[in-house]
Amino acid sequence: MSERKYDSKEEEQYALWCDEAVEWGLLDEWEYQPPSWLLTPKATVMVEKQLKTKVKMIEKTVYQSHSYTCDMRLVLSELGLRAFSGVFPTTYLADVDWYLFGRRKTIMVDVKGGHQSYDGGRSFSINQKLMYWFYKIVIEKVVPWKSQRDRKGKPKKTNKDGTMKANKCFFMDTFCPDTLRYQKNGELSAMGKDCPTVEEFINNIKETK
Repeated sequence: MSERKYDSKEEEQYALWCDEAVEWGLLDEWEYQPPSWLLTPKATVMVEKQLKTKVKMIEKTVYQSHSYTCDMRLVLSELGLRAFSGVFPTTYLADVDWYLFGRRKTIMVDVKGGHQSYDGGRSFSINQKLMYWFYKIVIEKVVPWKSQRDRKGKPKKTNKDGTMKANKCFFMDTFCPDTLRYQKNGELSAMGKDCPTVEEFINNIKETK
C-alpha cells in the first residue's frame, strides 16, 4: 500500500488503481485532493454595538463559507479517452470545456464506500449539483469495490441461468489493481477472482474500438 495517508480505505484502493492506470498509459497523471472550490461565500450582517461613547457597526457571521474538495483529479491519456467513455458517462455527456486544465480531458472523482449514510449521500449530491451549476465541472461518484460473493463464496446476485450477476462497482467495470489481486498467502483475493486485470481491460478496448 502507498505511504501516503488517505481519508478512507476506498480512497487508498482507488489510488492504487490510479497508479496502475498511469503505468499502463491510461492516465497521464492524477492528483489527490486538488484545490477546493468555493460554492457559497460567508454570509454576514452588520449590527450595532454600543460602546462607551458611541455606537459602532460591526460585522457578524451568519453562516461560514462552504467549499468542496473532490478526492481525485484524473488526466486522461489518448488511450484513456477511448477507454473510459462508458465508465464516466456524465463527464463525456456534458462535454465540459477543460480550460482550467490546459484543455486536457480531466475527470474529477469523489470516492465512496459500498455503504454510506443517508446524510453523506445527500450532501455529496448537493455538492455535485452546485459544482456543475457554478463551474460546469462534473463530479463523478466512484465506488471502487463491492463484494460480489457471500461468505460461502456464492454470488450475491445471479442471472436467470444461475451465473453471477455483477454487483456494479468501478473495479468490475475497469480492472482490479494488481496489488489487490492477491492475499498474503498468495491466493487470489475476492477482487482478483471477479475483476479483470488491467491487461484484459486494455485488450478489450482494442478489440471493441
